[in-house]
Amino acid sequence: MLLQTKQQIQDFATALRESPPVQKFLAAKEAAESDTKSWLMLQRYQNQQPPTSPEAQRLAMLFECMQDQPTLLDYLDARIEVVFLLEQINQQISAALGINVAASLRPASCCG
Repeated sequence: MLLQTKQQIQDFATALRESPPVQKFLAAKEAAESDTKSWLMLQRYQNQQPPTSPEAQRLAMLFECMQDQPTLLDYLDARIEVVFLLEQINQQISAALGINVAASLRPASCCG
């Protein structure tokens, strides 16, 4: 039973990896990572803490610069599509099992 389940999971993962949204995401990610300037810009933007007033202006300028980077825009668009696809898959699996799979797998938080 466990071996069969592992094979089914592997088959599902292979099918998911070969799906058009995931293929688009992987290609866009590779292109964005190859564009070092744009990739570093994205990393800086994603690593920002909630900005204070002076930081907010700098962050807004960084965001505007990112808008001129087609590889980043393609990557972010593809990432949104993949996240949406994975959310749909989670909903379908959760419905079939009768539990919220993603919520069930989160670690307990000390903050409630």
